[in-house]
Amino acid sequence: MLSNQGLTGLVYLMDIANRNIVQLSNKILDYLSRSEQIVSAIIVPALLQDALDQNLTRHRDISLAALNRL
Repeated sequence: MLSNQGLTGLVYLMDIANRNIVQLSNKILDYLSRSEQIVSAIIVPALLQDALDQNLTRHRDISLAALNRL
């Protein structure tokens, strides 16, 4: 229900996940990692930044593989 509220709902979900409530925090983080908003706003830019970093070849390979899977 909170995820349907847009950015405000996602902020509340992240706040609840940070409280370390047993069993609930991991489920919320799992859900957030699969939500389209989080993937497009956080995960993809981070993977792109790692893929473009010339100093870390291993991270670059892993980032490119992750981007291909998305």
